[in-house]
Amino acid sequence: MQVQDFEQRSIWLGYTYSIYWSIVTLTTVGYGDLHAVKTREKIFNMFYMLFNIGLTAYLIGNMTNLIVHSAVQTFAMVKVSSPLYS
Repeated sequence: MQVQDFEQRSIWLGYTYSIYWSIVTLTTVGYGDLHAVKTREKIFNMFYMLFNIGLTAYLIGNMTNLIVHSAVQTFAMVKVSSPLYS
């Protein structure tokens, strides 16, 4: 994507485009056929992608926590019931 007269535009527009590019790369969304064109769309997409990556991290963290606590409880039950640990 090429922005016309990029050098003459506001520096904040440059920061917006740079942050948008880095967030799209960070969230591995990609730059496919459908993409934000206007600055307002880019800002909305940045918040939307950050929210989604935060939600995904939260869900994965909770699932990992459930698995770890389940494994610890299973190990504790095996240790109590097994005659090898007596």
